[in-house]
Amino acid sequence: MPRRTVGEIRNADSALSPRARLVPKAAELSGVRVGSSGWGDRAGWVGWRVLVVFVVVGGLLFGPVVGVSAARDEITAGQARAEQWWLESLGVSAAHEITRGAGVRVCVIDTGPAVSHPDLRGVDFQDGQDLTGRGSPDGLTSVDDDDHGVAMIGLIAGQGHGQGVGLLGTAPEATIISVTVGDLDVDTQAKAYKACADAGAGVISLSLGSRPLLGAMAYLQARDVVLVGAAGNDGSRDGVTNSGFGEVSVGGVNAQLRLDSWSNAGGPSLIFPGRLNPLFDTGGVAITAPFSIESKGPDRSGGVGLVTLTQGGGYRRSSGTSNATAITAGVVALVRARYPELNAANVVNRLLVTAQPPNDEAFDPAEVPSPLYGWGVVDAYAALTEDVPEVEHNPLGSIYVRNRRRMWSWRRLQWMPRLSCLNQPRPVRLRRRKLMTRRLPGWSGSPRWWWP
Repeated sequence: MPRRTVGEIRNADSALSPRARLVPKAAELSGVRVGSSGWGDRAGWVGWRVLVVFVVVGGLLFGPVVGVSAARDEITAGQARAEQWWLESLGVSAAHEITRGAGVRVCVIDTGPAVSHPDLRGVDFQDGQDLTGRGSPDGLTSVDDDDHGVAMIGLIAGQGHGQGVGLLGTAPEATIISVTVGDLDVDTQAKAYKACADAGAGVISLSLGSRPLLGAMAYLQARDVVLVGAAGNDGSRDGVTNSGFGEVSVGGVNAQLRLDSWSNAGGPSLIFPGRLNPLFDTGGVAITAPFSIESKGPDRSGGVGLVTLTQGGGYRRSSGTSNATAITAGVVALVRARYPELNAANVVNRLLVTAQPPNDEAFDPAEVPSPLYGWGVVDAYAALTEDVPEVEHNPLGSIYVRNRRRMWSWRRLQWMPRLSCLNQPRPVRLRRRKLMTRRLPGWSGSPRWWWP
């Protein structure tokens, strides 16, 4: 059996959501043995195909882990603004009296905008890029028809229109760098990170399914970029495996400020615990933000999603940590606009320590980060106004330690972070791991890993 890359192993592991974990039991009840040690025998052969059928059908029924589940209905521009519950309850309207994000560049890695939408006509788009070959070179053409990209950009930089109607983003005066992607494989994700950093982004909003890329994350952190990513929509409480060192992984709450039942959550966790000297740990949820108005039921029925934009110039309802990620990225832009002298570590720290507690008795503000809510629910006004002492290091960790050459010399052995670095109060120290790397075609910011 050929050796797999760490990314492939992580993808296979993360695919086993709570739905997929039911597969072995279902196969056992049907008399089929799944995942036996002998792949050559008939039972293992049949079981492997049963597993594939279950996973594929589950994906078709329930959609991707990270993204937005949407429902289209007739929504007016006035209704769109009226249903933005977070503008008041999370302090966004009050924050807009201080700053609206002018001068900060927000890079949105997604499927692209609809620049003709009435609520996006005043957005400052600059230095975008298309990585698919299907869109315009400036990244201002949508490369998919799922409305995901325009929805995220609207939540960040929506202008509204008319007299107090239409969708208003959390940072309506921020500059948007649109990097359009299709399938977010490892190489595309790394290239997108580099495109954002090279275009001068202060914050990246990544609402698509991703994986932690140590080299690419080092590239961002060396350039003082804040990365905000989605925790996922599987309803899992077993951890967030797609967050990397220093990344703000965002979970989702409903309008009652309670964790949405379909938002992923969980604290830091080890990958491959007890096997092959585990390589690294993952970050868990850092903070939560609007996911929905009302949570869906256990069968994903019912519920009320947030109002987001569509390519056709209208609105739809959607639920997901994608929404929470975009809204949080906009708040990060507000913080960077209000405090341009702060580095990324202090921007992240200010975002986290000023979070408001959720409406959940299980949350203890004295014991953060919480596995369900991280530091709490994002509070835009508090993030701009509270007195927060500066810190030396990112509370979510870091993989950049001054000497970038040591991190980026792919001809040598790669340097890996210590397992305990996620919440280390002292500088992150790196040590050598026995791993081999190979230079990839094109930009070398995405190393491929093999077991020794």
